[in-house]
Amino acid sequence: MNTSIAMFTILIIILIGLPGILAAPIQSSMNNAVEYDQRNQQNITQNSTETMSKVEITLSTTQSVTDNFSENSRIERHRDKNVSKGSKRNHHISKKDTDRKHHISKKNTNRKHHISKKDTDRKHHISKKDTDRKHHISKKDTDTT
Repeated sequence: MNTSIAMFTILIIILIGLPGILAAPIQSSMNNAVEYDQRNQQNITQNSTETMSKVEITLSTTQSVTDNFSENSRIERHRDKNVSKGSKRNHHISKKDTDRKHHISKKNTNRKHHISKKDTDRKHHISKKDTDRKHHISKKDTDTT
């Protein structure tokens, strides 16, 4: 019976001391894990701030490129819009287009098709002065013959 009491006492001491014995490695491993997590978190934040500063630098340097690109794309969209307007005109002739392309205005008629009195005088009419020079035989020429 003394042996069983002694074994029981040792078992109780072991059970009471067991958490302390096991707690030390568990506690140190937990401390190591916490330190590891803290170091990782610190490295992550440091890397992310470096990355963010690099991203900010990259963004600031590419902002002008982006502005130029957006301006160029705006011009291209405007040009494409005008091209599409032209292709629409090929299929549908609006009254405005008809007036522009097919109608001869009075102003254009006067320029292209109408012969003004001034033009007629220059091209078709032989003035008295021209007649005298080209077709008239002067008295002097008549006397010599």
